[in-house]
Amino acid sequence: MITKEINRNERVKLVCYLSDTSGMCYSAFDLQNRPAILIFPGGGYSFCSEVEAEPIALKFLSQGFVCFVLYYSIGEYARFPAPLLDAAWAVKTIRDNASEFGINPEKLSVCGFSAGGHLAASISTMYNKDELLQSELNIMPDEVRPNLSVLCYPVISGVEDTHLGSFYNLAGTDTPEHDTLVNLSCEYYINEKTPPAFIWHTANDATVPVINSLVYAEALSVNKVPFELHIFDDGAHGLATGDIITKEKNYKFKDWTEKAAEFIMKTLDIYE
Repeated sequence: MITKEINRNERVKLVCYLSDTSGMCYSAFDLQNRPAILIFPGGGYSFCSEVEAEPIALKFLSQGFVCFVLYYSIGEYARFPAPLLDAAWAVKTIRDNASEFGINPEKLSVCGFSAGGHLAASISTMYNKDELLQSELNIMPDEVRPNLSVLCYPVISGVEDTHLGSFYNLAGTDTPEHDTLVNLSCEYYINEKTPPAFIWHTANDATVPVINSLVYAEALSVNKVPFELHIFDDGAHGLATGDIITKEKNYKFKDWTEKAAEFIMKTLDIYE
């Protein structure tokens, strides 16, 4: 495995996890057309959880993906739209360097956990905020639209039963107005052009209520966007890989990455 870091600034960095293909029997087609996945760790926009970073990248790397982890703006720097701009920068950077990374730029998925799930949903639904992307990054919306999203116990809504800490950091205040919370809620931006999604959550998640995943899935359904939704009956928040890496003794979660990879492969026609 080869790792590489690309810095946006002193706080934001993209870590690349690349397979060392030297000496391997890959065809030129394989080397230049592998799927990629961009991972956003959770942490309530207060920190980026390491357990939802490299361990996730290694799981997907073993399944043939080229993987990237974005350490985005957090804490006092997390006020919207800073994390969204970080995500857009990362998607554009990956696509601009697709040949170097050996990926197909049109088979790029985003994968987010908890607040990172909100960021993955944000770039999937707010990528067409022209005034932000063009004025701040000088890029066109379609350049940063992911092809698919993987949302893991995601924060989605600021108006349903939610994780307020994430929205306090996004709003830059612990007393955000209702309209601000609505504007930061991803379900309201879903339309027929929203990328397909693989979503999973636990029914009794005490930190980010399962309603977040349900409202996102409902909006996808209304707009006829393909999705796959898994709700497990029991499990704590922050399951990450769902196995011994995160000290999770209930192994019913451990194959979620395989299920997600299968959905990605099928939906993006990667088997072709």
